[in-house]
Amino acid sequence: MILIVLVTLTKIPPFWLVIVALATVQIIFGANYVVSKSILGHFPPLVWAVIRMILAAVIMGTILVMTRLKKHPSDGMKYFGPLAIYSIFGIILNQSFFLMGLKRTTATNSAIINVLTPVFTMLLVTISGKEAKSASSLRRNFGFLIALSGVLAVRKIEDFKFSDATFLGDVLTILNCLCFAIFLTTSKKFMEAHDRLWTTFYLFVFAVFGIGLMSINEWSGFVMPEMTTPLLWSMVFAVIGATIMTYFLNVWTLAHANPTHVALGMYIQPIVAAILASIVFDEKISFRTTVASGMIFIGLFLVIIGPSGANKK
Repeated sequence: MILIVLVTLTKIPPFWLVIVALATVQIIFGANYVVSKSILGHFPPLVWAVIRMILAAVIMGTILVMTRLKKHPSDGMKYFGPLAIYSIFGIILNQSFFLMGLKRTTATNSAIINVLTPVFTMLLVTISGKEAKSASSLRRNFGFLIALSGVLAVRKIEDFKFSDATFLGDVLTILNCLCFAIFLTTSKKFMEAHDRLWTTFYLFVFAVFGIGLMSINEWSGFVMPEMTTPLLWSMVFAVIGATIMTYFLNVWTLAHANPTHVALGMYIQPIVAAILASIVFDEKISFRTTVASGMIFIGLFLVIIGPSGANKK
């Protein structure tokens, strides 16, 4: 939360603060894989998704109203119209396709397919010309390929299994990647022009209604689980950390970094997941994971440094 206050008060952020924000998002998301696994043992996926959004909206809205940190947007439909569309792609369809896809495919397939988000993002910004071409493009593309190779190595691409049983889940997971890539590549100018706190709050509000409609069938048979201490702490982390902090920081970094860089930050997640697995589940970090992690960091470094750095618009 300290980081949210810091970035909120910084009008022209230094390069290092943008990198810290990007890294923080991916570290939290990486930890959320472990946390969400325990939560989804008690809640249906879409039921938990809408509960998570309701709690996040209530907490963030309360903070905004009570502290009066930022003036409420007054642009009417010029503000709420585009924001509803960004919420559809950035949260509603993204979250729903991911959860429904994960239910219908293997965890390995889902993890491997999700590396397509930065690929789709780079393709979309290249086609649309949203990121200027420069002499550093060759270095950036080379770095991107190195990072992608590292992620596929960590995710064990050789374990990917295409079958009729997983086909629908695989397609839904691909759509999840495409939706988030569309959100990243289309919303940058909007995020630059509007307050990020109120924007994040209304992204949650729209998501509550959208995911709520999609979760109606799951609610019909839902029974509230026993609220044990570990489950409550997991829910607190998922709402405060993996929802409020991550979505706000994603929105904030979009205003100060290239969409490709924001998407590429996702490649840090498997490293975080591997480290957490070694701590929580006592799994040893293999030589393969170590080498692949090095490739990811080298690739990201080559992409981010230089004229196309994260502080360029």
